[in-house]
Amino acid sequence: MPTTGKTIRNWVDERYRQEKEVLKAKLASSKFAKHVSFDTWTSPNSYTLLAVVVHFIDTQFSLQAKLLSMVQLWGSHSSDAQATEIFNVIYDFEIEQNIGYFQCDNTSSNDTCATALLTYIEPGLATAPRNLVEKKHRRIRYVGHIVNLAVKAFLEASNRKWRDEGTRGPVGKLHHVVHYIRRSP
Repeated sequence: MPTTGKTIRNWVDERYRQEKEVLKAKLASSKFAKHVSFDTWTSPNSYTLLAVVVHFIDTQFSLQAKLLSMVQLWGSHSSDAQATEIFNVIYDFEIEQNIGYFQCDNTSSNDTCATALLTYIEPGLATAPRNLVEKKHRRIRYVGHIVNLAVKAFLEASNRKWRDEGTRGPVGKLHHVVHYIRRSP
């Protein structure tokens, strides 16, 4: 039974530290590159959150996707501020020497963020002329975001015939699915 108001918090913190060490060992034992995806969003209570996920192949040759951190951004939400937070997570999990690709949505600020991350990880890229090529090569666009943009463009460009069909028509149903996805957390 909890004996103080901080007991459960201490238990959660201790369990987090244990699980973190297990994940760090798993990451260290994998000889494959670690690919990082990240995204920011604002919660309903107006907190700006940054999620950092690592994707890798483990020693059993199974694809893994693990949430490394969910950071609340304070102050500036600039690309450089995000890159600093992401790099701190990468450094904390000791995978900075084995980073492969970055996956994020199509926001242009993520180009700047990926460039800053590459500069932190490989300082020689800061002045190298291949920086632009390397950044474009190591940044992967999030396919779900692209599909969402394509569906939105399709719906906006249509002749609004789907309104006549109501929710029963295929385009009307697609509209409601996209609307539901966009409203989900």
